[in-house]
Amino acid sequence: MSTVQLIRTTTSRASLRWRSLAMWGVLLELAGLTLGLIVTSDGPVATGELGVDQALAGRHEAVLLWLAQALGLLFGPVVAPALLLLGCLVIYRRDRHTAIVLGAVTVLGWLSVGATKLLVARPRPVASQVAAVVTETGHDSYPSGHVAFAVALTLATVLVLRMNGRTSGWAWIVGVATTVVLAASRLYIGAHYFADVVGAVVLVTGAVLLMAATRWWADRHGRTALPVL
Repeated sequence: MSTVQLIRTTTSRASLRWRSLAMWGVLLELAGLTLGLIVTSDGPVATGELGVDQALAGRHEAVLLWLAQALGLLFGPVVAPALLLLGCLVIYRRDRHTAIVLGAVTVLGWLSVGATKLLVARPRPVASQVAAVVTETGHDSYPSGHVAFAVALTLATVLVLRMNGRTSGWAWIVGVATTVVLAASRLYIGAHYFADVVGAVVLVTGAVLLMAATRWWADRHGRTALPVL
């Protein structure tokens, strides 16, 4: 194979890869939005989600409630961004690019669910029905912002590890475990329904895939972009 043919083949494969990432990103975003619209239209009784929350409410234990509330605070809209900023500032002193990528992907992935919250406008669980131990009102139940942050941070961490040629297995294990426990805790305290936490995973993953797909566009235009997961 000639050099020209090799370059064309490599370029074609790269183009296909980034297009595939973009396609999956769009599909996940559409799937997440569709799920939200369906469960909101049907209601938590018809979907069975209210029953799940009520079953968990009947198993409230002091220690588990404390843990769930602590996780809610840790991954909440105030503490989580502050800790992320602090971590990125520490990393910035050693590796500016890694710090920027970690912070940007996490924040953009987290904030990407905001539009869906507005479009879906799903009411929060009624506190009296699920024995909620937190005050969560309004029409922003879908998707869970707490879970969205955890997923975004996990994917961003994997991204920077892969970007620096390091193993990412531990990040997947810790990230997935944390996300699952956090998701369960949001149901346990009556702050969300099951679809809310699932939707957060789907939507944030789609958003990060779309961000990764920008590398295809950047490669075509000779610009620097984020590496793929």
